Amino acid sequence: MSRELFDGFGIESLENRRMMAGDVSVDVTGGGDLRIDGDNASNEIVIRGTDVQGRFEIRGKQGTLVNGQQSIVVDGVTDDVRINLRNGDNRLEIEAGPQESDVTINDDLQIRTGNGSDVILLDEVRVLGTASINTGGGDDGFLGSEIRINGDFRWNSGSGDDVLLMDRMTIRGRMRANMGSGDDVAFLYDSEFFDGVQLSLGSGDDILGVAVSHARADVAVNGGGGTDIILTDSNEIDGEYRLRSVEDGSEVPNLDIFDLFV
Repeated sequence: MSRELFDGFGIESLENRRMMAGDVSVDVTGGGDLRIDGDNASNEIVIRGTDVQGRFEIRGKQGTLVNGQQSIVVDGVTDDVRINLRNGDNRLEIEAGPQESDVTINDDLQIRTGNGSDVILLDEVRVLGTASINTGGGDDGFLGSEIRINGDFRWNSGSGDDVLLMDRMTIRGRMRANMGSGDDVAFLYDSEFFDGVQLSLGSGDDILGVAVSHARADVAVNGGGGTDIILTDSNEIDGEYRLRSVEDGSEVPNLDIFDLFV
């Protein structure tokens, strides 16, 4: 994944934490779901696609084991990918293999983490269903690059200073993001949203940046409490734009803020 876009957002400080690794449990259900469960330690795993449909390589890093081993290969994944890393400072990467153009998930992608400062990276991933990411308290970061999602994309983060960075993402459903409390950063670049965007910044002094992106339906941004900054450049929006502040309840309908900074 190219990191130039993400310089200066504090992700490196999350990536370079000292971790206390554990053992992650992996299995494929009879219905074809891939299930990955953490153990409340700080785990780091990489899920990599292969040239065989439904086969994934799952590798532990920084001392993390996978079913007691450094790495395993699973077959028969025909439905959801469900990941629950639980508490701890976790790091998850999902990326294409060396001979693959992308990783294909045949139905839904569900990622959940508990309390702790977590990093989630998705690079060249195609989700045929919906994608949802839920993080607990802590300073969490998400980096998504060259992602295609046929359904909705949902992001929910708990308390903490969180970072949501999206580069060249195509979401054919609706994007819903709740940043939670804390001083958060959300940046959307060169992305397309077919069923609109619903974004809640939460309490705290937040920054939202949107550039070279296209929303084909309505966009709603809820600023929440605190002093927020919205920066935009070279975007298109086909529906209405609504900006609402929870602090005073005011609403500004039909304000095309997507063009104010072009």
